[in-house]
Amino acid sequence: RPQVRIELAEAEEYYRQNIQDFYLPQRVAFLLVRAPGKNLLRKATELLQEGETPIEVSAKLKEVEAIALKMRADSLPHAWASVLEQIKPGQASGIMSGGEGGFERLILQERNPAKVLELAQAYPLIEEILLNAKLKEAFDAWLEARVAGSEITISTQLLPDETAAEGGTPTGDTEASTLETKAEHPTPEPPPADLADDTSGDGQS
Repeated sequence: RPQVRIELAEAEEYYRQNIQDFYLPQRVAFLLVRAPGKNLLRKATELLQEGETPIEVSAKLKEVEAIALKMRADSLPHAWASVLEQIKPGQASGIMSGGEGGFERLILQERNPAKVLELAQAYPLIEEILLNAKLKEAFDAWLEARVAGSEITISTQLLPDETAAEGGTPTGDTEASTLETKAEHPTPEPPPADLADDTSGDGQS
């Protein structure tokens, strides 16, 4: 791998020019609790507020579904966003109607306000982006230099056959060589039958 370095000044310049990429919108962490009955939902809420995890509560109360969620505030369903705005961390919303005749409620855990990452926080991300860009530039330069200094040849087998292109019968180099060999060294024909008999008779006398 080529020796590529990222200077702090480069990172600072990238950070200033792309500050919008390091904006983190407001996020909300909360628990979604669902149960077929209100009393069961209240029991699950008590356990969660006492410190039990969603997995523990779901294992203890088989009909209860407890899920930990963390979402962008602007991505929340309107009904959930409205409810979460009215409660404080640790508090539960009122009981709401859920799907399939059940009930649900939300327990707010924390709100993370919108913020912009500081340069020190964003530096690992910036370093990776700039490093990948420089590595690509170095590879492109190396490839261009290799191609410029290379001799490229093309096999004749890859060239189109002119005879075939004209509609005739294609003939390859091997076939042509075979025809030339036959012309230079013709195969001798056998002697006539009567001459062969005479020759045989002379050899017996």
